[in-house]
Amino acid sequence: MINRRLEWMASNAMVPDDCAIGEIDSISLRQKSVVSKLLRTGGQSKSYFIGLAAELGFKITITEFRQARAGMSACGDALNGEDWPFVWRINAPTTTINYAVAGGSYCGDPLRSWGNQKLECQFNRLSPSHTILQFGYGQ
Repeated sequence: MINRRLEWMASNAMVPDDCAIGEIDSISLRQKSVVSKLLRTGGQSKSYFIGLAAELGFKITITEFRQARAGMSACGDALNGEDWPFVWRINAPTTTINYAVAGGSYCGDPLRSWGNQKLECQFNRLSPSHTILQFGYGQ
């Protein structure tokens, strides 16, 4: 059954995608990735990207920036230039750890895997082209 599922995923260009190459993951994480791709409708809002990260198993926040302006900025605020309204930062834990779960893991799956490569790859692929995406860890 697992071979049929993997064959279906491969024939539908679901896995492995560019963001999964070199990433050690489990069948349940692959299933989450497939479901996320199938159900994704697209978007550019903070809530869309936070939800997307949650689907991939990451807990994040998003920081948006603005240009420094007289009357809007206070003493101590960053002196951001004119490009800063197009910059946004993904704030994530230093390392995201995914644990095997009884009933959700399969024989051969790792008991634990960690890393944020999948998050960065997906977000770099889906971020609006007119924006500058940054990643901040451990905040």
